[in-house]
Amino acid sequence: MNQPTKSPVLQHGAIQESNLSPETGNAYSSSTRSASEKSSLNRKNFILDAIPRIKEIITIPQVWIRLGYPQTRDWKLCPSPWREDRKPSFSVHDNGRKFKDFASDNSGSVIDFTEKSLDVSLRQAIEFLAEMAGISPYASIPLPPPRQHTASAKAASPPQPLNLSHLYEGTEDDWHTLAGLRGFSHDAIQAAVSFGSLRFGQSCGDPSWLIIDPEGHCAEARRMDGKKYRAIGKLAERKVHTLKGSIKGIPIGLPSLQGDGLPLHGFLLVEGSADYLAAWHFIIEQFRKGKPCHYLPLAILGGGQTIRPEYLPRFKDMHVRIFPHIEDKQDAGEAAAHKWARAIHQAGATTIDAFPFHGLIQANGQPVTDLNDAIHIEPHQAHKLQNIIP
Repeated sequence: MNQPTKSPVLQHGAIQESNLSPETGNAYSSSTRSASEKSSLNRKNFILDAIPRIKEIITIPQVWIRLGYPQTRDWKLCPSPWREDRKPSFSVHDNGRKFKDFASDNSGSVIDFTEKSLDVSLRQAIEFLAEMAGISPYASIPLPPPRQHTASAKAASPPQPLNLSHLYEGTEDDWHTLAGLRGFSHDAIQAAVSFGSLRFGQSCGDPSWLIIDPEGHCAEARRMDGKKYRAIGKLAERKVHTLKGSIKGIPIGLPSLQGDGLPLHGFLLVEGSADYLAAWHFIIEQFRKGKPCHYLPLAILGGGQTIRPEYLPRFKDMHVRIFPHIEDKQDAGEAAAHKWARAIHQAGATTIDAFPFHGLIQANGQPVTDLNDAIHIEPHQAHKLQNIIP
């Protein structure tokens, strides 16, 4: 029976077992320090101890949004929050934990960013972030009003949703065609449609099915007949067409969960649109067997994508199971799994593991390389998928 590989980390190009769960018990946890001990801590020791914890817990995009700066479509190259930029000259990288201001050559951590943004001392910046992270026994400086940069705000206005008005939920024929194309169950397709993540419509002139961010910031299309899209202009033939203006790195399925009050234990994190529907397929199978399931699927549309920092806090206190692709010699799928695991770990996920497809065979004799392939597993190996859903 294939068992999930615990907590993927990058070691010698393969996913190995390792403990990535956040450390429990810390210098300022109520479970490890009495009230008298806390009161005896001087401010200097608190500052020194808080710095590494702040850098682990708080990201620059979180502070950016908290301070009221205009949100940006692309953190890697965006207008500066501190001046009116005609052209983007600012970058937030390393999973939201470092910044670089190319115009002034300033760079640093979330602490440096906060110190500069609030125009306060280093100590005040740390105390502000410590309170924001929920680890401070002291009162921090009051939150200042958002800075006003009219021209910059216009250039970096919040991303506008894509125009997806031409898409629809699909007919019974659409659902039947897609189910037959990939082996998904009818109920899996219905579930994805109900969650607002699956739609149908024309893309590049061809009937297509699309996995979309329910908030309308990202959409990826595939043809209903399984063929490639024709070359158009600078676009070569391609299996997948990403709609112009899409923001990559959004965990598809995550924004739609806000406020739903679902009893979630965690997420099934997959790469690509086909595996997203495959995850729904296995969730539905779990329910058919009379087993509860408190996990929902999330998809990153492309192994080369980094999870956008503003979405990482949603992984806090969650169990995340990753289903890496294993079809390429460069181990790109597993490298992507490691990258996402590190970011999710830093965001505070309780447990991270990966389901291994190595050694599994489809009924047609081909190896299982991803979650969609696993739907077609050779019947004598079906028992190895018993624990595919936590």
